[in-house]
Amino acid sequence: MADRDAFERMVSRETNPGRRAALVGAWLARSSGAAVVVVGGSAISVYTDGLYVSEDIDDVVAPRSRLSGPLRRWGFRFEERGSRGYWVHPRLRLLVDVINRSDYVGLTERLQTVVTPAGPVQIAAVEDLIIRRLIFAKRDRRRASFDQAALLWLRFGPSLDPDYLAYLARYEGVEDLLAALPRSGPGRPSRTRSSRGTRLVRPSARRRRRSPPRPGKSV
Repeated sequence: MADRDAFERMVSRETNPGRRAALVGAWLARSSGAAVVVVGGSAISVYTDGLYVSEDIDDVVAPRSRLSGPLRRWGFRFEERGSRGYWVHPRLRLLVDVINRSDYVGLTERLQTVVTPAGPVQIAAVEDLIIRRLIFAKRDRRRASFDQAALLWLRFGPSLDPDYLAYLARYEGVEDLLAALPRSGPGRPSRTRSSRGTRLVRPSARRRRRSPPRPGKSV
């Protein structure tokens, strides 16, 4: 019960959507011992410090069997909604979408680590998030998805891996949308610490792959 009270208290006090998503992921990683990776709109919210809001859905990649215990313990219940199932916490108005994978599929050496008051958690590679949003933009004709990709591009452009982006864009058929992204911007964020203690730990010097990894669908 103390674990549940601590979780609810810490999460309910965090009003910034990005920091809240990272915090939930960190709690899951700490309590389950699994390699949890925050992905999707939640990851974009983390990278933009809440500028992009992911509709109170936390998307994480992890083995589902490892997370069900902690989620139930914290007051979540599993609900089927259409063709998808989510862990729902009514009081916190929070949904957790667990993508059932043992490993993150994508540019693994470009995963970022965010340190929160509940501990560290990994965040999906920015490159994977950009391409995934461009796929949504082309498939569903969603301007919002393109704008989200552009937001990440403008913030992180100078630090991104251009070879990987070009390869993945060709593979997914979104080369035209990648070329349409703004060519200039403010670059990477100037701050890596938030006012509430969440800290982005950037990876060490980039390692080059001999060949890009096979694209996945987890971001």
